[in-house]
Amino acid sequence: MTIKDFIDYNNISFSDLAEASDIPESTLRDILDGKSDLRRCTAQTVSKLAAALHAPVGGLLLFEPIVQNMPRPSLKHLHEYTDKDGFKVFRKKTIEILNDIGRYDFVNAVLDERIVEYEYSDGNYANALFLIGLTDYCLDQKPVFFRITRYDRYRGDMMSKTIYPFGECESRIAEKALLNSAIPELLKYNFIETPETIQIP
Repeated sequence: MTIKDFIDYNNISFSDLAEASDIPESTLRDILDGKSDLRRCTAQTVSKLAAALHAPVGGLLLFEPIVQNMPRPSLKHLHEYTDKDGFKVFRKKTIEILNDIGRYDFVNAVLDERIVEYEYSDGNYANALFLIGLTDYCLDQKPVFFRITRYDRYRGDMMSKTIYPFGECESRIAEKALLNSAIPELLKYNFIETPETIQIP
C-alpha cells in the first residue's frame, strides 16, 4: 500500500491533510503524486505527516513508494517444490534474522535489498513466496495493517505442494493441528507455519 492508498482508504481529503500536517501543499502533492519518496523527506516532514495521520513514523516509512511503471506480471502461477534442502536453509536463516532484528527492520531489509525479486528471477520460488507471506504477516501485526504493493504481481502464485515447517508432516493429526493454527498470510502460498514456528519479537 502506498501513502496515497492509505489516505484514499481513510477518506482523507488533500486540503484536510495539508491543514492538519502543516506541510506545504507543493511538498505534500509531490509525496502523494510519487515525485518525492517519503523515505527521502526530512524527518520534520515525516513526523508532521505521521502526527496528522495518527500513525507511527516507523509504520509510515514502510509504505511503498508510488511506482509509475509496474513490472509485468508473472507468467506461472503454480510452482514446483524442487530445492527442498536449499529452502530449509533459507527458511531457517530468514527466521533467525527476523528474530534478531525485529519485524520493521526485517521488512525494510527485504524491500531495500530486493530479495523477493532476486529470488524470483533466479527461480527460487519457494524462497520468494515465503518472504512475501512472511512480510505480509509482519505487517499485519498492530499498529500497521497493509500490503506491500510491489509484490502484487506475485500474489496469484503458490507452491504446488504444501510445505511444512520441518519437512514432511508425520501424521494426519499433526497436520490438522498445524492447519488449525496456520498463519493465513503464508498458507495462501501453501506454506504451513504457525506463530510458534515463527517467533516475532
